[in-house]
Amino acid sequence: MTRPKILRSHRDAPQSTLTIDSDSSRQLLRERMALFGQVAGLLAFGFWIAASVLEGLDSGDWAQAWRSPANQFHLAAAAIFALVWLVCRTTHPNARMMLAIDALGTALPGACFAGMVVAVPQPSGVFPALLAVTNTMLARAVIVPSRSLRTLLVSVAACLPVMAVGFTGDGVPGLPLEGAFGILWCAVACAIATVGSHVIYGLRAEVREARRLGQYTLEALLGQGGMGEVYLARHALLRRPTAIKLVKQGVAGSQEIERFQREVQNTSMMTHPNTVAIYDYGHTADGVFFYAMEYLEGPSLQMLVEARGPMPPARVIHVLRQACGSLAEAHGAGLIHRDIKPANLMLCVRGGHHDVLKVLDFGLVKSIDGSDVGLTASNTIAGTPLHLSPEAISTPDEVGPGSDIYALGTVAWYLLAGRHVFDGHNAIEVLGKHLHVPAPRLSAVIAHSVPPDLEDVVMQCLSKHAKLRPADVRSLDAMLAACEHAGQWTEALAAQWWEDEWPSIRDDRLARAAAEKAQAETPTRVVERRAVMVDDSA
Repeated sequence: MTRPKILRSHRDAPQSTLTIDSDSSRQLLRERMALFGQVAGLLAFGFWIAASVLEGLDSGDWAQAWRSPANQFHLAAAAIFALVWLVCRTTHPNARMMLAIDALGTALPGACFAGMVVAVPQPSGVFPALLAVTNTMLARAVIVPSRSLRTLLVSVAACLPVMAVGFTGDGVPGLPLEGAFGILWCAVACAIATVGSHVIYGLRAEVREARRLGQYTLEALLGQGGMGEVYLARHALLRRPTAIKLVKQGVAGSQEIERFQREVQNTSMMTHPNTVAIYDYGHTADGVFFYAMEYLEGPSLQMLVEARGPMPPARVIHVLRQACGSLAEAHGAGLIHRDIKPANLMLCVRGGHHDVLKVLDFGLVKSIDGSDVGLTASNTIAGTPLHLSPEAISTPDEVGPGSDIYALGTVAWYLLAGRHVFDGHNAIEVLGKHLHVPAPRLSAVIAHSVPPDLEDVVMQCLSKHAKLRPADVRSLDAMLAACEHAGQWTEALAAQWWEDEWPSIRDDRLARAAAEKAQAETPTRVVERRAVMVDDSA
């Protein structure tokens, strides 16, 4: 994604520099300090072993080599680094404590390295100490995120004991001159560490800035499909989690951008509680159009069926009636969704109520009065093949509310059966079945029973001719409410499902996503597909 330059929001929100919240900063510093302690501790411990072995080989006195005062100071530095690692890994210090650990975890080992000079008061003791302290400074500059001034102060604090001891020399001939060179060496190392820290910190800030859209900072990719990508984001001041949808760079032309902008404008006019809420929208100077909507944590109906199979009839009625409510508002405003499918119907918890349905993605919405002519090419099929009505395939410019009702019928069939009403090896085969093949009755193709009255409603929605379907979504809602044999899906049942089932579905989904990401990052990979199926996840 190209780095956004200038935000132009419909609210003309003032631009401000967005910083990571304190919890994120402290967590990052804690993780990096733990890594620094681990790396520096292993290096210091390894040096202690190497120095002791070399000294033992040289003198033949192995007992003395392991007890050498200079080497013991190096072992003490390794212990301090290990303590830094342990504290940062096992505790959660506050911000002040983290800054203190950072300063002391670098300066105290510097004092230990100065002890090496006291133990071996000659140039042979100065140079190992200088190497040790400068390596520590550079390791910290690379690993720990820090502003350049703080890096300079911490580096000087680490070097001061070695420079002071090395320069005074305790009367050892020639050591003051070596100490002067040591001061110069430390000064250069401090400068390199400071500049390096400045560059790395600046790069990290640039990455963070590149992931910022106005008052929103992008945190994680939630999903992608068609022309858009959806990210989890946070508002700089409100701190609430938000979903940001934007157009992929390089794949959208002017008509797609205009259509995407129309999506948010149409959706922002909706106020029904079962329609996803829009908070804000805007675009950048380099062509990235985005909008911010409420973040929904829960499964889409597609995810739910994939994870647990067919849904109970009572729950199917419960979610379909909510979809009818959202679409009733849209149809009343003269808008047709045209892309109703399980992936665009999402369940969540809102205001203590469970199984609240949200209708998403009005990106293919069509105005009934034809005011969107020119935004969609004439005779272009828009929608997902698995859920397209016959008229949306044969005469796409003439679709009406009945097309959304047909799509709801395919969704209902999918929720009750656990599979799609029509499938095939390619989109053409699926579209042909929607046009010419009568939808099979649920009772004829699935083993479990479906209430006859509910089955009749679903089959009426799947009529090939729009006039044979329910007159409108309000009529469909009334027909669903009249189904007497499906039972009731209560708030207690819904709450129990969210407590028992949702955590495992969520964890399985995250595990699969991580595995797919790891597989996608493998340099070489062979994928064999014996049949090309229609994608219903975009």
